[in-house]
Formats: sequence, structure tokens, C-alpha cells
Amino acid sequence: MLFSMNSMAQKGNSCPVTGDNHGNTTAALHHQKVDSYKNRGTAPKKYIQIPFDVMAGLTVSNTMTWDTAVYLEGYVLEIQDGGSESCNCHSANYKDTHIYIVKSKTETNKANALIVEATPRFRDVLGSTKDLKPYIGKHIRVYGYLFRDDEHWPNSTIDKGTGNLWRHSVWEIHPITKIEILN
Repeated sequence: MLFSMNSMAQKGNSCPVTGDNHGNTTAALHHQKVDSYKNRGTAPKKYIQIPFDVMAGLTVSNTMTWDTAVYLEGYVLEIQDGGSESCNCHSANYKDTHIYIVKSKTETNKANALIVEATPRFRDVLGSTKDLKPYIGKHIRVYGYLFRDDEHWPNSTIDKGTGNLWRHSVWEIHPITKIEILN
């Protein structure tokens, strides 16, 4: 069952794997399920490569499984703290790190970037947002779980979003479980 996943929190973080969306309403149960996927705390044993162009072609209507462990190669365009969100119990201290991955070292438009996210549950492995900043400009391979973050469809260029277009697709690698610098 989904909620039996590793629910260990980062030291000092008491947020449960289901986040802070409590209750039995349909919306609350949906958010608990989504937050449980975002908060996975164990790394998979096996990964498959997802080519950049394949992941960049995924739209909000794709129905790939969220249990797929993948790795992606690309260049780090930008790294920043994510916002306050339910999966991290709206904490000011425990936030995801958004890493913008682009296909080429010369790409500078965030609207062409894929998002991969480091979460508080993998800080011991990956480090903080500040620790990850030296990866900017580097060619990397990032490992983790494929995840469709539907709330960002208005921000997705491939989905013809109508909001601030700061990402290419709603599909992410979330959470990241490992990063390798390739050169």
C-alpha cells in the first residue's frame, strides 16, 4: 500500500510522508497520495535511462507510472529552493530544491528545462540547495523517480500552459536519489 512507504523524516523534520493534507475528503486523500510519492525515502535498486528528448516530450496527458525509476542526463541551468508546499508540511526550513536541467550547455531558457527535485528526505545523500549550487553549468546524470506534477500544467510550455512558463513539462524526477557529474 502507498502509505506504508518509508516514512522516515529528515532529522528535526516531523512532517509525515503524507504531508499536511489531513482529512478524508477526496481532495485531501488525493494530496496525501501525491505527497507520499513526492516524499519517497528509499532509493530504487534499478533505474532505466530516459533520454532527454523522450522526457521533454511527455505531456500532462501521458499516463506513465510514477513507480518508474529513471536516470536523465543534461546540463544544470539553475538551482533554487522550492516554495512552501503540503508535501513538506508548509515548512519554512524543509523545502525541495528545484534543479533546472537543459539538453545543451548553451541553452539559457528555463521554459526549455526539465525539473528534477531534491527533497528533505534525501538531504543526507544530496546535500542542501547551497551544497548543490556548484553543479550549475555541469553535465550531470540524475537518478530518481519519474513523477507527473499536475499542479504545474499552467507553467508547462509543452502543455501550452497559460501561466508563467518556467518549465518545459509537468513530468519531473522527484525525488532525486543520486547525482553524478559527467564532466
